[in-house]
Parts: sequence; C-alpha cells; structure tokens
Amino acid sequence: MWLNFADPLSIVPWGAYFPSSITGAITSGPLGAMGPQTAASAQIFAQVDVQNARAAPADMTLAITVMDADGATVATSSTKQKLPAGGWARLTPSIPLSSTVNLWNTESTYMYAVRADVLDNGVGGAVVDSVTVPIGVRDAIWTPNQGFMLNGFKVPAKGFSQHQDFAGTGTAVPDRVNEFRVQGIRAIGGNFWRTAHNPTNPELLDFADKHGMLMWVENRFINKGVQPIQSAKDAPQAFPPFNTAADPGLLADAQAMVLRDRNHPSVVIWSLCNEGGCQIGSTVGASIGAQFKNVITYADTTRPITANGEWSIGTSDTMTNVMDVRASDPLALALASARKRGAQTSAMYYPGRGLLIICAQFSHPSYPFHTTINCRSSHAATTTENTPNFISRILSSLSWAASPPAAPRTVATTYPPTSQRAI
Repeated sequence: MWLNFADPLSIVPWGAYFPSSITGAITSGPLGAMGPQTAASAQIFAQVDVQNARAAPADMTLAITVMDADGATVATSSTKQKLPAGGWARLTPSIPLSSTVNLWNTESTYMYAVRADVLDNGVGGAVVDSVTVPIGVRDAIWTPNQGFMLNGFKVPAKGFSQHQDFAGTGTAVPDRVNEFRVQGIRAIGGNFWRTAHNPTNPELLDFADKHGMLMWVENRFINKGVQPIQSAKDAPQAFPPFNTAADPGLLADAQAMVLRDRNHPSVVIWSLCNEGGCQIGSTVGASIGAQFKNVITYADTTRPITANGEWSIGTSDTMTNVMDVRASDPLALALASARKRGAQTSAMYYPGRGLLIICAQFSHPSYPFHTTINCRSSHAATTTENTPNFISRILSSLSWAASPPAAPRTVATTYPPTSQRAI
C-alpha cells in the first residue's frame, strides 16, 4: 500500500503522460532492432493534467525537463496556466528532442526520465508538486502484412501467458521474483508477456522496461458472470448505438489500468477480456466491448486493442468487431489462451499471419523455469523440443506470402485524444 499526498495545486494522479514519436531517420546496426538504435530526432507530446483544489485561483507554470540515462538535461519546456478555484487544465506542450535520440527496443532498453514540476507563481515560483516518469522512445506498430514492427524492423512476438501468482508466494509476489520471471523468459528466447488475466503490479512493468519484455496488458471485466447486462434479451448485432450498458465501475477500472501503465515502453497492446466469458458468441459482445474500448482510447490512442478468447472468427462473434489486432488464418485460433490442467498452456501469436504456437509447460518442483516443453502450432505437428529451436524451425518453414486479411482494420495512431472521458 502506498499513501501519496500533494499540495492542493498538483498533478492529477496518473495525469502525467509523455508519449513520443520518432521524427528523424533511424540508424541501426547489423542486428537491427536486436541491437542499439538511434534516431536523428524525436518529439514528446506531453499531456499533463493539473488540478487546483485550493479555495482561490492559482497562477502556475508547468516546467518539464527531459533527462537522459545519465541524468543530463536534453530538453526543457515551460507553460504558464491560470486555474480557477476547484478547476483543472490539461497542458499539452510539444517537446522536440533534436540531438541523437537513443531508442528503446527488446535488446537495448534505453530509458529517458521526464520530470514535470508545478510552480506556484503566486509565491515566487516555488515548486509545489513534482512527478518524474521514466519513458522509452520507440516506434511500435502492428501491421496486417508484417506483424509487429519495432523501430522499423519485424519482431515476432514469442512468449507466454503469465498469471500474477508464483509458487510459494501466492499473489503477493516479491519484486525479486517478478524480475527473476522476466529474466527467465528472456533467457530462453522469449520477448512477450501476457498479463493473464488482469492488470499486473507496476513493478513488473518496470522490470519489463528494463529487460526488454513486450507486454500485453489485459482487463478481464467483460465476463458474463461479472459484467451486468441491462436486458436479458440480446441486442442487435450492429454497433453503435450501444444497446446495453457496461458497469461504470468496471469501465473506470479499465481506464485506470491504461492511465497507470501508458508511459511504459514495454506495453505494446491492450486487451479487453479473457477466454470464453467475455461475451463471446453473444450479440451483446460488441456493444459491451466497444464501451470498454471507448474509455481505453480516451486515455491512450497510441496502442491498438485486442482480446483473448477461445473462439473462431465469424460473423456471430461480435467481440471481434472491436479488436484492432486479430488473426486472419481460419486454421489458427483467434488469439492466445492460457489454461491449467496439470500443465500450463501458453501461446506465441504472430498477428496478421495466422500463426499461433501453443506450448504446454509441465510442472516440476525442481525447475522454476522449463526449457523443454510440448509445442504445436497451426502449421506443424506436435513436438517436444527446446522452445527457441521449435519456434525457429516453424518460422523457417513458413511462407510469409500468405494472403493478408481481406479488409484489415486501421489502427488509430494519432495523438492526442480529444479528452479524457469522465466516468
């Protein structure tokens, strides 16, 4: 538990957001996105919400300082603002990084730090609140033909669905164990972690940033047993308009997940729900899912949205209508799923190519991590071998000239959003 306190003139909790965009040419070594990369220039599109809970108006300045990994200042910004008593404002200065910019990728995890200071001009510019946020500058795009692209290079997503709990600790997992888990998956060639089936603790995302783990961050609350529906009768399949109402508290939880985690460069996709409970096969699925997607995109438009499910893509499965990233091969499942049936089944999904590799990791008390597991995919028979070898063999045998989706969805990549939705 953390107790945070601040001056009545302060930055709103989770209100400091610093997405970035690469604006100059990228320089890569022979390893591409598997080694150090730089860009000639980049831009930080700051979004800082400042509140004035005082009984009188406030005259303030938002001072932003961008620091490199050594703590040296590389860019600054200053914005003045007057706030009425009880009011707030969103300040959106654009901060150029004009010198050589070190990029974040899975193998070279360079991090900058952005400090936002609130200065009270009424008392000589005294700093009354300060928030420092680590960020990584990178270009992460999901494409229908090349799959996931990181800083201009195709990076196949290889990893596992991971539950919050760990043997001997339950869900109260110590930081050293979470870092051990991230390092262990990276050591066997993995680079992708799905937070099954709920938002994770923020320290895990810090370790993902540090060790180059790509994160699929999931909200589970679109389950029929959790998400109340106004009417027992299914709504029409078309959306919008919304014909059912999602629970406001659950919508707020989903948006809070995004507000808290959106500065992490490791987070590359948001997920709406998990497996068979998330309105799959129901005509209300799209209506409920679209409302969750709506509050998520008000908080972040820089990442696409997907969902995890045990269903095949079809016209009756309306949840697929709200997914930006989904499978295109009818032989493959829609997205990754995780189960425990004496073994843990995990998946590596290659978006836009219809490839889903599923690996069953069998428990053994002597081995905290398992490098020999049973794997199968939509393109190969079951085998038992080292995970990286299996993945490499399958990928080398595939023809990436497979037909792309007939009508790929356009993922919104523009920034900033119009406004944060009031729940």
